[in-house]
Amino acid sequence: MSTKLGKALTNLNLGEWVLRGTPTNETEFNTMFRKITGSKDGVAIESSKPSDFGVTWSQVKTEMDKE
Repeated sequence: MSTKLGKALTNLNLGEWVLRGTPTNETEFNTMFRKITGSKDGVAIESSKPSDFGVTWSQVKTEMDKE
């Protein structure tokens, strides 16, 4: 993950999330990003549903472009 991308996601105050890779478009973002929605027995529960993300690729890209 690029520093610019990490800063953008942090600046958007999303709470806990996981990103596996460095997306360059919406399709890749929706595949690589996971929102942490809770935990069970000390293991994170990850959602792959964009409706749970709290952010869109467009918002992330706009935030990245501010840097």
